[in-house]
Amino acid sequence: MTPSGKPLLLFNGAEFRLQITVCLDGALLAHQEWVAPGRAMQFLAPAVAAMLGQLRLAPADLGGVACVRGPGGFTGLRLVLATALGIALGSGLPMAAMDYLEILADGPAKLLGRPVAVLTHSRRREVYYREFAPGEAEMRALAPVAGYSLGEAARRLGAFAAAGPVAVLGSGLRRNLAVLSAALGEAASGVSILPEFCDNPGPEALIRAASRADWSLTAFEPHYLRGSDAEENLETFAAARGINPEDARRTLAAGAN
Repeated sequence: MTPSGKPLLLFNGAEFRLQITVCLDGALLAHQEWVAPGRAMQFLAPAVAAMLGQLRLAPADLGGVACVRGPGGFTGLRLVLATALGIALGSGLPMAAMDYLEILADGPAKLLGRPVAVLTHSRRREVYYREFAPGEAEMRALAPVAGYSLGEAARRLGAFAAAGPVAVLGSGLRRNLAVLSAALGEAASGVSILPEFCDNPGPEALIRAASRADWSLTAFEPHYLRGSDAEENLETFAAARGINPEDARRTLAAGAN
């Protein structure tokens, strides 16, 4: 159940935009965002303190903290999740996890009344992909989110569009539009590409996601779907620093346990 009667603090750092929203019973109180890839750390804590100060709120005055758990960029997700967890645990507040692709699909699925596919950028020639269908009360996710190559994403999107017209959006589509369009071939006729502004959620979308979320005093796990670049390129980074790769892996494993 969504906490009511007290403001909620919402975070999103899944992609290039760092977003912070404060709402009360579904109404927007304040929202700030920055496009600062790789520099979010210097903005996040001061921005939260400033927003709450301007609203004359302390963390203890909040009803809960919700955060996009992924999938998305490893560093951005880790930063906002750590901040959200610190605020929630420090003030004894409930937390909620929000799913990024679901947030992006929510508005278009309701407005268009047709199935929606969301593709967000994962890495070069790979995307996160998920399909949704509009329901009577709210949209339905048709399968779990997963990471795919561009070729596999195009195949799945083509099969999705074979059952009827679908809308598609997301940073993974925008960054790979030519490749995906070519891979879709004739199936592209059943796919409507939504405007670029749909690729970034607004504060209202975050508020709706928080209203649907499960709230708990138990911390939730991030939804990275893949390791960080540092983990996947550990041998290269270790060698550049004169560290034995096996020693580096043992150190990393010990830190994770």
